[in-house]
Amino acid sequence: MGSTFSIPGSINVAFEKQTYFPGELVRGTVSINLTQDVTVAEAIFLKLKGAQWCNWTDTISESRRDANGNLRSHSRRIHRSNKVVFFNQNVSIWQAQYGTIGALSAGQTNLPFEFQLPQGLSSSFPAFTFGDARFGVTYYATARLQVQGALRKGLTSKIYFQVVEPYAGPSQPQRFEDTTTIKTCCCFGNGTASVAGILVSNNYTTGQIAEMTVTAQNNSSKQMERLSVELVGNVQLRSRDG
Repeated sequence: MGSTFSIPGSINVAFEKQTYFPGELVRGTVSINLTQDVTVAEAIFLKLKGAQWCNWTDTISESRRDANGNLRSHSRRIHRSNKVVFFNQNVSIWQAQYGTIGALSAGQTNLPFEFQLPQGLSSSFPAFTFGDARFGVTYYATARLQVQGALRKGLTSKIYFQVVEPYAGPSQPQRFEDTTTIKTCCCFGNGTASVAGILVSNNYTTGQIAEMTVTAQNNSSKQMERLSVELVGNVQLRSRDG
């Protein structure tokens, strides 16, 4: 059997910017660097894909009767998953003229590309694992160069980019405050402590920093040792079977 060998060179995908809005025109360049001439087996395509996906495992407890009629508890694991593909398309970025051999010369070849993002896309959410659940909203582009000769390994480059949904409405500060009674031995009051904060905005997109100003007032006889703020996000996962 013949040995497998690689194409002498590299391929790279670069976007004009890293973050886009739904419906925006995406532009970039595929750069191919070769140390010798090659004959391309087919046209060079850029594959573009966007999807949201999730998967997890549920443990279901059931009661069954055995051969003697006794009730026994059993458990079984059910794999849940779902995937919604927003778009999956190939953009032709290089093709030999009809009737000619598809040859690329040694050196660097820059192939510009552009494509229109669909409207109504969800914001990017990097692949995340929580317990045995995994989910994400990802967008990426893959460029591949395959030359003639079945035993040659093609050159491949894959790059992720972000999509962010525009704000649903005008942004405005979000205020909150809370006061609690400090007790000892579950019954005796030792005064109160209050906390108030202002969140700079009530609208955020992926990757933004949530800035907050917090003021604490201790009107108790106890020393305040620590003040922490937790930002909580809720994600609902739904499998194909609901």
